[in-house]
Amino acid sequence: PDAAIRTFRAMAAHAGNAMETNWAYQGLAQVYFSTGRFAEAVGAGRHAIASDPLDDESLYTLGWSLVAMGDLEGAEGAFARVRALRRPQYLLDAVLSQAFVRAHLGRADALEPIRATADTLSGSGRLHAAFGFPLGRVTEAEVLAASARRDPARGGAWELDAHFALGMALETGLGAAPR
Repeated sequence: PDAAIRTFRAMAAHAGNAMETNWAYQGLAQVYFSTGRFAEAVGAGRHAIASDPLDDESLYTLGWSLVAMGDLEGAEGAFARVRALRRPQYLLDAVLSQAFVRAHLGRADALEPIRATADTLSGSGRLHAAFGFPLGRVTEAEVLAASARRDPARGGAWELDAHFALGMALETGLGAAPR
């Protein structure tokens, strides 16, 4: 990780435009996050977003970095921004992450991101409309169980759409929502 950090820092120092700045800080944020340096991940993520406010990847990484730092309100806001961009790459993960964080905050509208987006999501998103676990009682096991279904359109293959959000929750130590 140290070599990657040095490389991304050098890229940031020599960036000639906003896109290069964004790439450098986005890379730094991801390396910092993956090595548990969450405060630095937050800082790098904010730099990346400052150079490209529509960067859903950096917003998503920032969200989970904020979760790791205990700033659930900030994380919910980052996930909401990703969701508002409505780009397919991070939409489902952002929806699940936002719902998960809202549940940890004890918000009665914890499932609203899932319900509001279920019709928009294609393919595997259809099954998220059937989420039926109680508000404020979302655990990683329930999210995983609700997300893992056999998709007849894919020959019965299992889909695990929440795997990344679940992994991020476990990696940051957020764990299960309080009961």
